[in-house]
Formats: sequence, structure tokens, C-alpha cells
Amino acid sequence: TNPYAAIRAEDGIVNMNVKLDSNGNAVGSLDKKVNIKGNLAVTTGAVNEVDKKGTLSQINLGLTTSDSTLQGVVYNAFPDEGKKAGELTFKGEANLFLANGAAWMNEKYGDTGTSWGGKNFEGSHLTRLAGGVSADKAGQIFQKDTGNITVDNYSGYTDVYYAHEETAPKAMIGGDFIIRKAASGSGISLITDNKGLNTSSNASADKNLVSETLNALAIKLFYTAYKNGETNLAGKVEIAEGLTSSSLSKRMEDVTFKESNGQGQYLYTPASDIPEEQTETAFTDTITCLLYTSPSPRDISGS
Repeated sequence: TNPYAAIRAEDGIVNMNVKLDSNGNAVGSLDKKVNIKGNLAVTTGAVNEVDKKGTLSQINLGLTTSDSTLQGVVYNAFPDEGKKAGELTFKGEANLFLANGAAWMNEKYGDTGTSWGGKNFEGSHLTRLAGGVSADKAGQIFQKDTGNITVDNYSGYTDVYYAHEETAPKAMIGGDFIIRKAASGSGISLITDNKGLNTSSNASADKNLVSETLNALAIKLFYTAYKNGETNLAGKVEIAEGLTSSSLSKRMEDVTFKESNGQGQYLYTPASDIPEEQTETAFTDTITCLLYTSPSPRDISGS
């Protein structure tokens, strides 16, 4: 029931390339090159009511060099509220430090499998995602899975890349990106390429397709704490020449969030074509106007 995982935590804590504080908590990343091909799995197979000391299953991973990569999904089989066993509540966490151009390709690496007594895989789920300290030091995420990426606690800066259908640029490929809460001063950019788009055209149809594509990108982002008044996250959407960090930006706009559910949106005024020249018609015929004066009441009576 548990196929291959590159890193698995099951009733224990696994740390890889992270800094620990005096209490053993992961607080940052080390600067080693790390390349992982395989899924991360936090699974429930060891949950047992007699285990009085090991109620936390946790993965802490640091990817903060430009040549560091993760190719796989993050499978957390624990429900948000934890899993009960007798009087104990067991929790599962996956924490990722991603910065300085390090890349996470969010796609299944083989079968994720299942976890005894736990949730099936529905999409990657991070307890914490810590991005770069600034926009130019952002981490990179390539969303290639149909499941959503859910982040409970977000901080820093991250670029999230989406491919789209070339013949239908508004059709983004990949699940949503959901941020439940964000630290103050956080930023995120959602980026797609310019296939099927003409960003330099002045035609209203081309302009509107670009704007509609930016909005289609924006609605992949959810910032759920926004509906409760939190305003710590700044979002941007971008069309670039390609899906790499070095690709030239062709268009970038700001994201706003809906008050009802925190879903992103790009608000714009549709373009319309204005004729370059006005057509002029010259009229040469004379218009004759006939005036008619009605008789007065006296004339009508004959008196």
C-alpha cells in the first residue's frame, strides 16, 4: 500500500538540509545542493494509541540553491485535525524552504499509494512554505499535477509556473494554488508563457485574449485568509516568453482577491477597436424646405 517515496515520515521527524534551533525545530535551510526524484510522504501507518511520545510525523526539507530540485508531489495522509488513536491525536506536517531559484516540479513520481487509516492523495499539501527573502530570490514551483497545491502557512516570495493549451490560452494546465494564511510582506507570482498569444498587437481581440488569459491565471490562486480580513499577500500574474526563470516578461499585472472566498482575479476594462480614419461623405444637393402656416381660428369660422 505504500509505493516508493524519496522521503517518508511515519511516526518520526525527517530533516534534510535544514537549520535547527536549540529545540530541534527547523527554522531555515542550509546551502547544500539537493536533487530529489520522488514523492514526499507523511503517512499514518504507525499511528497507535500506545505510542505516548511519537505523535508527530514531519518532513523538513531545504532547497535554496539555484541547482536544487524536487520532482514529485507532497502526500500528507493526515487530516487537518489530526488522527485520533485512543486519547492521543497524531499530526502530520511537511515543511519546505524554497528559495534562490530552486525548483519544485509538482508532478507524481510513480504511484503515491495509500496510507492505512489516512487520506488518499488529493493534491500536494504543505504545512509551511517559506520562499525567498525578495522577489529576485524567489523559489520556483512548476504546477503540473491536476490536484491543488495547498499551503497552510506561507511566507516570502515564490514564482508558480503554469502551462496552458496553445490553441486555448485561457485553459490553464494544473490544479489551483491555495494559501490559507500568509506572513506579512509575502508575495507570489503566477506565470504562464505566450504560446497562442500576441502581446504586442494593438487589435482589441488580441488585447482582450491576453487580459482574459491573465485573469484565467489569477483565478488559480486562492488566499483564503483574505475573506477574514488578512491582507499580507501581494499577488501578480505574468505572461513570459517561456516557462523558465530567465524568460523575458511580456506582460505583468496585479492580482486582487475576492472578499467572499479569497480567489484571485485580474480586473481589466475590455479593449475596443477605434477606426484610424473617419469616413467623410460630402453632400452637394440643395435641400428645399416648404413652410406651411395654418389659418387662424377666425379664418376657419368664416367670420
